[in-house]
Amino acid sequence: MAVGLGLVLGLNIGVCPEAPEAVTPKSALENKVIQSVSVSVSGKVVKIEDQEITLEHEGDSLSFTVAEDTQISRFEIPAIPEGEVVPEELPLLKEEKVALEDIKVGNQISAFLEQIAEGEFVARNISVSSE
Repeated sequence: MAVGLGLVLGLNIGVCPEAPEAVTPKSALENKVIQSVSVSVSGKVVKIEDQEITLEHEGDSLSFTVAEDTQISRFEIPAIPEGEVVPEELPLLKEEKVALEDIKVGNQISAFLEQIAEGEFVARNISVSSE
């Protein structure tokens, strides 16, 4: 029986009886397999301190570091005037490169994170939703 781990902004642990046995880090290194953990998270920014952002989603929270090479973008969803029918083909999203300083508490963001140590994550890409 293997233990399955999932992360959606928090850690969910469940038992997966039909899953194959998990590879332990020791056996992975013996087989010269390099493992890294990457996750995609989204939520509301509740704290920004120095290079660290804390997100919250449905009562769970997760903090991560923003590196110097983290790609940060804001995507603007085209406005559809009230009363108009949504076109079959929506216009492309408008992307704007932004800096960490442009992210504010209360923003909704999505981020692609890489685990660098037990419980420590660094952002590789951050997408800020338009306000």
